[in-house]
Amino acid sequence: MKKGLKFVVRVRSSGEFEPIENWLAEHCKGQYQFEFDGVHETDTPVGQLDIAFYFEIRAEAEAFRDHIKAYLKQKSLATD
Repeated sequence: MKKGLKFVVRVRSSGEFEPIENWLAEHCKGQYQFEFDGVHETDTPVGQLDIAFYFEIRAEAEAFRDHIKAYLKQKSLATD
């Protein structure tokens, strides 16, 4: 656990990361940090990144969790 960042949201994603970074910058007042945990291999040439996002404020972690679920679902529907 990161010092002072008690709340974690784990994400598995492939593709563009900039929209996620932009959302964090716009919506988080408290401290946050992310780190890459590894790569999950898929049956496609591009794997998925395992990313852990750490937050100081529970409400911001929960808002991010809700946002990222919707974002990944929308992204998945767009590629189907």
